[in-house]
Amino acid sequence: MKISNPSPKRAVIRPSSLKELANMYGMDRKTMSRWLKPHYARIGERIGRYYNVRQMEAIFDALGFPPAFDEV
Repeated sequence: MKISNPSPKRAVIRPSSLKELANMYGMDRKTMSRWLKPHYARIGERIGRYYNVRQMEAIFDALGFPPAFDEV
């Protein structure tokens, strides 16, 4: 019987609202907004309620991955 190696877990980046993003970093929305303000040129403006996946990648690139983000 052949046992296959389990596939490694990958971090999944999905669209998130400002509130969800703030919760990932363990802060409130106003503080998160202040942290993002210097990076708006790179992140871009939100369309609607959510930051899209490309914007989330730019946020993680600028601020680093949040401690609550399960990265395996």
